[in-house]
Amino acid sequence: MHKEICFDLDQIQKDGANARANGMDELSNPWLMQDRMPAKTGSSVDQWQACHDAWFEGWSLEDAVRNDR
Repeated sequence: MHKEICFDLDQIQKDGANARANGMDELSNPWLMQDRMPAKTGSSVDQWQACHDAWFEGWSLEDAVRNDR
C-alpha cells in the first residue's frame, strides 16, 4: 500500500520555472533524484509522476518564453 503525500503542484510548477530562469537544465528536476522516487518515499507512482510533470511543465514554459526572445 502506498502512502499519499500532499504536494502543491502549482508551487512545484513555479519551482520548475524558477529553475529554468536560474539557468538549470531539465535534468535538474528534483523529482529525478533517488530520494524522491516512489520506492524511497512510499508515495504512488501516479503521485510522483504528477510532481515530476508539474516541475517539467513549469521548466518547459519558462524555456519557451526565453527561447522566443
